[in-house]
Amino acid sequence: LNSNNKATIKYNNNKIKFTKNKSDKITVKKNVKKITFDVLLEDSNAKSNVKKSYKLKKGNNKINITITAENGEKRKYIINVYRKKGLFS
Repeated sequence: LNSNNKATIKYNNNKIKFTKNKSDKITVKKNVKKITFDVLLEDSNAKSNVKKSYKLKKGNNKINITITAENGEKRKYIINVYRKKGLFS
């Protein structure tokens, strides 16, 4: 297959939608200090650099995930996560 084009990235069992490899904003409550993702690769020889979990600061967080095809081609996905600062923001 030699592909890095078909990756499904999920958060809380929900598929993350991407536009030009950038995600829609994911908003989490202020008490959420870490986030984890599931990455499902169409090509079993492809690899992802996804970590077990990512620490979140309050406010905007950009998380980069790279999928590398067997031939070495890379595709970057940017996940935008907003951790609330208070009850209403």
